[in-house]
Amino acid sequence: MPNSIDDTIARTDWGWKPNFDLEAMTKDMIKHLKQNYKTENA
Repeated sequence: MPNSIDDTIARTDWGWKPNFDLEAMTKDMIKHLKQNYKTENA
């Protein structure tokens, strides 16, 4: 996680947890970009 994003207070106060870490986010982005590329170039 980038140092500029500190979610400590949200985690403490609200019990917030991200659904994606950097690896999962990257995989999801690539998956959707591939789908968009296939659709646009079909």
